[in-house]
Amino acid sequence: MQFARMDKHQLAATWQVRCLKAADHKFASVMLTVFYFVYMEQAQYLMWQAYGRATDLRFPFHTGGATIVNSGQVVCDLNIGRLGERFKVRRNVKVFDTEGELIREFRNLADKLKLTDTERTDITDTIRKWVVADHRINYLGQRVVA
Repeated sequence: MQFARMDKHQLAATWQVRCLKAADHKFASVMLTVFYFVYMEQAQYLMWQAYGRATDLRFPFHTGGATIVNSGQVVCDLNIGRLGERFKVRRNVKVFDTEGELIREFRNLADKLKLTDTERTDITDTIRKWVVADHRINYLGQRVVA
């Protein structure tokens, strides 16, 4: 998707911008992380449309892809600030208690925004791209008992 080529009205009508505007607190940080991970440099246009051009990411913020660990928690790295020239990152910080909570949060958001079936499919595909590993499943594709 080429967000840079859209005018501001087209961009504002996308499900991505509507999700960013509707999300709040931790969930807004998660949405930004998902979009930056999946859409890379295109995500800045989503953030600018939702929050304004003067807005920049504020610490702390989640970063990178998510992982489902053996306990079922969804974890992601958390960038907590600058340490000189480098960023200080906490690894594998819990974002959601369970995969079910992740699904429920996004389903509730989709219901709140009254997303179409196509948009719901798109948001599901986007979340699947963000969750890069599931440690409950071994290399043979079998579920590991925790």
